[in-house]
Amino acid sequence: MVDRPPQRRTSLIIGGLVAAVVSLHYLGALEPIERLVIRALSPIGRWTTAVLSPQVPADATGSASQLAARDQRIAELSVENAQLRSALDAATAATEQTRFLTAQRLIGVTGSIITRSADPTTEFVTIDRGTATGIQVDAPAIVAGGLVVGRVIEATNDTAHVLLSTDNRSSFTGVSAKSPTAQGVVSGARGLSLTMQLIPQSESIAVGDLIVTAGSDAGVPRGLILGEVDRIERQAGALFQSASLRPLYQAARLNVVTILTKTP
Repeated sequence: MVDRPPQRRTSLIIGGLVAAVVSLHYLGALEPIERLVIRALSPIGRWTTAVLSPQVPADATGSASQLAARDQRIAELSVENAQLRSALDAATAATEQTRFLTAQRLIGVTGSIITRSADPTTEFVTIDRGTATGIQVDAPAIVAGGLVVGRVIEATNDTAHVLLSTDNRSSFTGVSAKSPTAQGVVSGARGLSLTMQLIPQSESIAVGDLIVTAGSDAGVPRGLILGEVDRIERQAGALFQSASLRPLYQAARLNVVTILTKTP
């Protein structure tokens, strides 16, 4: 008989042992030994997992809470900043309006806007001043520089509703600041602009002219600004001409208005 090489004999022995172990495993004969091996290797497995797994700081939950608290505080400070800015803007507007009243020797009551119309077909605001402060229906509402923004249409003891000049129902008698005889009726145009109608065709009026109050409406002094002419409409042979006016205020940015309570 020919002897097998040593390496071949070793391979045959190892192969036989592996086959025997596999057979005993499936037969369940090695189960007690396998449990012992697993228990012995468990600490090593836990240590390996701890080393290789990403480390989560012990205070991760606390850090998340701190971040959430910080974000909440930032949001609160943003709100506070917006409120302070709004209050500053209102105080500045009120100061400018008071200076105008003093310079023009007018008397009025300054109030803050507390609500705005939610109806798209009407343009009005409500202020936090009313008849208790001398406000009356039909009194004009102005902002700094004597710019007319509307007229009081309703008032209670503590509040007043101001119909803005751009509302279709608004009406003032206006005149060109450059041509005192170029007079007409200034009304709102769909909440977007103003129109001046019934201007005599013979009168001179031009784009860029300021239109001011004529002083013929009760409680409305002469010279308050209504708007600026941006388009003229003339028809040959017609008795009157009309003009489109640009309001010099933005309704959405109004926060304080002054109601004139007495006029010279």
